[in-house]
Amino acid sequence: MKKILNVLLFIIFVSANTTKAQNHMIRAYEDNDLLNVISEASDDAYTNGLRLDYYYTKDHKSRFFLDRWLPKAGKDAVNTFGWSAMQLMFTPEYITKTQPDLDDYPYAGALFATHSLHSSNPVKKYNLQSELLVGVMGPASMADKTQILVHRIIGNDRPMGWQYQLPNAALVNFNFAAEKMLFQHRGWLEIIGGGTGTLGTMTDGLSAYSTIRIGKMNPYFDGAIGQFSGKKQFQLYFFMRPEVRWLGYNALVDGAAFRGKSAYYNATDGIETASNANRGVEGNLGLGAVLTWKNIGVSFSQNIIAPMLQNNDLRTFHHHTVGNISVYVSW
Repeated sequence: MKKILNVLLFIIFVSANTTKAQNHMIRAYEDNDLLNVISEASDDAYTNGLRLDYYYTKDHKSRFFLDRWLPKAGKDAVNTFGWSAMQLMFTPEYITKTQPDLDDYPYAGALFATHSLHSSNPVKKYNLQSELLVGVMGPASMADKTQILVHRIIGNDRPMGWQYQLPNAALVNFNFAAEKMLFQHRGWLEIIGGGTGTLGTMTDGLSAYSTIRIGKMNPYFDGAIGQFSGKKQFQLYFFMRPEVRWLGYNALVDGAAFRGKSAYYNATDGIETASNANRGVEGNLGLGAVLTWKNIGVSFSQNIIAPMLQNNDLRTFHHHTVGNISVYVSW
């Protein structure tokens, strides 16, 4: 993780000094199922995600070869580019067991970098969001070391089953989203419709959602950075995001695309572990608030996520709540 963060910081430094960027923003982001105000805190399923992002706009067309291929939202678009590094992890419900339950979520971690383009058209009020992801899963992600260290620092139970985590494998994904304004009222209410698609060796899936924003806020389609800084010195708004999702494949639950699961989870995979092939359409819900003052912003949300495993004779899987806190600094 430290090496990837160092690379990202180097990219931030080079971009800030060579691209003639007009606007910059850094986001520090933490997903955790302990940040939970609407249900019990836990260590289960998707349990933690740590992310650092650098976003920027340019006063000229990007010369980076990847940016030329990413879709833009027309000639009036505000194009916001980004570089990110993220580590995330999945664990079973009972982390103190030295032999993890085979009918539960496996121990799994991922570490990856992304390059993104958020292209927003303030005239026609729509945006296109593209993200290229490259990374690794398995012991190379160092998720085990991160969780063990954090649990030791905060005095929580030591997770005991990481030696059985899913194996090392390469992750390559392309993620795409499109959004369009559906309704707007006097600058304090917006309803946006959107859809996403992901394809690659990390996740494959589709979703459709609506984002509802209420409060004092900058217009949503004036650019990604403006949602957390910009024209208004002060913003305070609340949001809700209901979503329907079809998840075809998730490497951190189903096993790596070409390597499968570890030998431990493969031992009785067809008997005791739920089949994931028959996932249906599920519902997710996000709720939260954003507060900004000049160039500083903070957001907090609760995300209710549909189970990624199917129920079986031994276990019933329920929706899982993960909290997120993010801090934004722009200049």
